[in-house]
Amino acid sequence: MSNIYDAGDYEIDMLQNELAKNGISQDQLDLCNYAGLTYPELKSIVNAAIANKKKKEAKQNEENA
Repeated sequence: MSNIYDAGDYEIDMLQNELAKNGISQDQLDLCNYAGLTYPELKSIVNAAIANKKKKEAKQNEENA
């Protein structure tokens, strides 16, 4: 059985930095609000946020073309 645990500060910081690198500020999505979630759960939130941002940017680029 795998050891499932809450994400630690280092993991949260790492994911928050990944969001920042993709143009999503901590004000827009603060992972500290998701305390108690595991790393895979937080990672899926981060991936969805990044994908959503890219989708919105692509749509805006299409409209501006």
